[in-house]
Amino acid sequence: MAAIVVWALLGLALLLSAFRPWMGVVAYYGFLYLQPKWNWAYSIPREAAFERYIIIAVLVGTLLRCRKIPNIHPVVKLAMLGLTVWISVALMGTYFAVDPPLANFLFGSLWKIALVAGFSCVAFIEPVRMLTLLRVSTVASLYSVYRLTKEYLELGYCRYVYDGWGWNVGSNQAAMIFTALAMLSLCLMLYDRKIHWRALAFLAFTLQMHAIMLLQSRSCMIGAVAAIGVIFFFAPKTQLNFSILVLGLIAGSVLAGPSVIEEFSSVFTGSDELDVSARSRFDTWKGGISAFQTSPIFGHGPNMSGYEVIKYIPEIYLDGGERRMKNPHNTPIEVLADYGIVGFSGYYCFFLLNMFLAYRYLRRKDTTNDERLALLAGLSGMIAVSLASVFSSSLLVEIYYMCGGLVAGAINYRYGLNRTQDLQAIEGELLDDEEEVNAKYWEDDLVPVPS
Repeated sequence: MAAIVVWALLGLALLLSAFRPWMGVVAYYGFLYLQPKWNWAYSIPREAAFERYIIIAVLVGTLLRCRKIPNIHPVVKLAMLGLTVWISVALMGTYFAVDPPLANFLFGSLWKIALVAGFSCVAFIEPVRMLTLLRVSTVASLYSVYRLTKEYLELGYCRYVYDGWGWNVGSNQAAMIFTALAMLSLCLMLYDRKIHWRALAFLAFTLQMHAIMLLQSRSCMIGAVAAIGVIFFFAPKTQLNFSILVLGLIAGSVLAGPSVIEEFSSVFTGSDELDVSARSRFDTWKGGISAFQTSPIFGHGPNMSGYEVIKYIPEIYLDGGERRMKNPHNTPIEVLADYGIVGFSGYYCFFLLNMFLAYRYLRRKDTTNDERLALLAGLSGMIAVSLASVFSSSLLVEIYYMCGGLVAGAINYRYGLNRTQDLQAIEGELLDDEEEVNAKYWEDDLVPVPS
């Protein structure tokens, strides 16, 4: 039965993509967070490429339906150019990589992620579209975190800490996904006008925060605390919102058991008391910096820094005396080592510029409730993942890019609206001037009629 529903949803998504490409992008992210191949692995084949089918349909729909490019903010254009530069450097790196099959495998995911992020920047240019994306993401992820929590209650432990969650993501990446989704849910709780959507978002937020704790990601806990602080700062200070925030904090405190508190507090221990996992991070970071210095302009290629990092880290990390790949476990260092200064500049140009624009527009008074929802959700999601990515790789965490596209769409909507209003004001002034000139002309030409 589940397989029938999933395939029916796919058919509906393909149909919508052909007529409304932005709905196809929403469906893409919905399938991504629902993870049907993972949640219904017994009935849906692993090789089913749901996202690929949807992207093809979106491309076809774009060619058939889109006849006009929307107004794009100049800074958003620069951010999109940065994303293009990064993916171009990644493509070039596949030709010079020491392990081309591995580099091409990673690039096969990166170009798709970058393409959908680019679509998001120009697709979500209306409030209803932004709100639809947030609601679909919340509902789809709610089932995933429900299944994760249900299995934890049945087994007594979370096996995804060791096995990873979903296909192609480890436990740290899964925790980043749920962290950003929790920020989206929290923003829906504070801004959505429908009470039932607020209630649904509260349930999703509680389970998503629980999932972060189950996955034992200290970096995501830090990112969540910082992002929630940003939401506190910008959210409306109403009694209802304050009550929701307090209830959310209470729910999170109840879910945080002793093991979670111990895991979180170990982040702040001294260097002599660091556990092996934390200590290894510093050693791999040093190795990543050394790898970057050997190829600083364009890097070593997608996922190739692992071959270089292992050359510079202590012997304690050797596996049976053999040197294997070792990821830097730090996204900025990984991007520097894999894509060099050029790729690094393009990659972070996309995120930092969108974060800057989100902050700037949130400080303005002319943004609507729906715009603020999209801007704050995207900003808080990017902040959470950015902080968490200091301790692990976030290159394949697609919600990071979705948050950037969501912010860009909201900025483009406001930019296009302001331009339209400016043009209407200019046209109104011209018409007023023309009427005044015509009236003066007729007054001058009046000739008295003889009696």
